[in-house]
Amino acid sequence: MNSKSYWNARFQTETEYDWFGSYDDIRPLIEPHLIAAASKQQQRSPSILILGCGTSTLSSDLYRAGYCDVTSVDYSEVVIEKMRRRHPELTWQVVDVHDLSAFKSDTFDVVIEKALIDIFLVGVTDQWRLKAEKAAELAGICSEVSRLLNPIGGVFVSVTFSPPHFRKMVYASRRFGWSVDVDSMEGRTGSLEFFVYVMRKGQELSAKDQQFEDDLNKEDTEEVEHVEIEDNNIFNMFI
Repeated sequence: MNSKSYWNARFQTETEYDWFGSYDDIRPLIEPHLIAAASKQQQRSPSILILGCGTSTLSSDLYRAGYCDVTSVDYSEVVIEKMRRRHPELTWQVVDVHDLSAFKSDTFDVVIEKALIDIFLVGVTDQWRLKAEKAAELAGICSEVSRLLNPIGGVFVSVTFSPPHFRKMVYASRRFGWSVDVDSMEGRTGSLEFFVYVMRKGQELSAKDQQFEDDLNKEDTEEVEHVEIEDNNIFNMFI
């Protein structure tokens, strides 16, 4: 599911798909942050970046709701060309979220991802403790998003199935220069509860989240020390 060939093949036939429902379904949790971003920019339409847009109607729904400055990216050339033909009034770019260097720093007032980070975690068997390589991959994405956000009121909105203990391991870090708030919402009939995380650039993590990060870093240090001790014990067997 993480391969480009999989998504290109899927997008060849997929007409439309929205994780967690349409914009109208999640609007109560997202729109207040869009309005706040517009207010901070003296009522101009906030500049919005949609990561991993796929065939979602989110970009066009936002446009119809009055948000005219919307840029949508995906690493699939197939889906970008399809969406560009469908909605030429919007901006579509082939961009891999692991490398957002196509955009200058402080460019966007709002960045939105909907299930993109979830997809990167498909196949991860232990989300209680991410492997170093996966943790570094997600931290790299977050660092790039933070770089792109307007330092005055910029927000990163993430919609996910992942509850706070797991997702705050990704988002709650001082290195990104943002605060983390979370809300939840019942999905459409028969679907699971999902969460909306809002990261505000230029605000500090809460004391609770700072402690969460410190405890996590302490666990990482203790785990490394434990491994080093085990390695030394194995080595000593051969002396």
